Amino acid sequence: MKKLILTAALGCFLFMGTTFAKDFDVNRLPKYLVINAENTKLLGGIGLHINAKKSPYKEALREFEDYLYDVKKVRNMTDLLNVMDELGFDYKDSYNSSSSSIGVGDDITGSASKVRTSLIFKKMAKK
Repeated sequence: MKKLILTAALGCFLFMGTTFAKDFDVNRLPKYLVINAENTKLLGGIGLHINAKKSPYKEALREFEDYLYDVKKVRNMTDLLNVMDELGFDYKDSYNSSSSSIGVGDDITGSASKVRTSLIFKKMAKK
C-alpha cells in the first residue's frame, strides 16, 4: 500500500514538472493581446490580468496568465516586455486604464491611487 501511494505521488510530481517545463503554444492565442498590469507595492511586483470573459480564447488566455506567473516568473513591466518579445509578440501601445484619487474639485487633499496600465501586444508575423 505504501508503494502504491509513493508511486502515485511521484507520478503526480513528474506530471506537474513536465507540464510547467514546456513552453506555451502561442498559436492558441489571438493576434492581439491586452494585458493589464497593476502595481502591487505590498508584494513588490505587478499583478497581471488578461480579460477573457466571453472570449473564444478564454481557456488559452487563462492558461497563458498562469504561465506568465508560474513559469516565466514575471514580476515587473521589464520582465513582461522581455517575455512577450521572446514568445513572439510585439509591443504596440499602452494606456492607463484606471486610477483613482481622493479629493474635492481641483483640490486633491490626499491620494489613494492604484494605477492599472494596459499593454497592447500583437503577434509577430512568422518569418
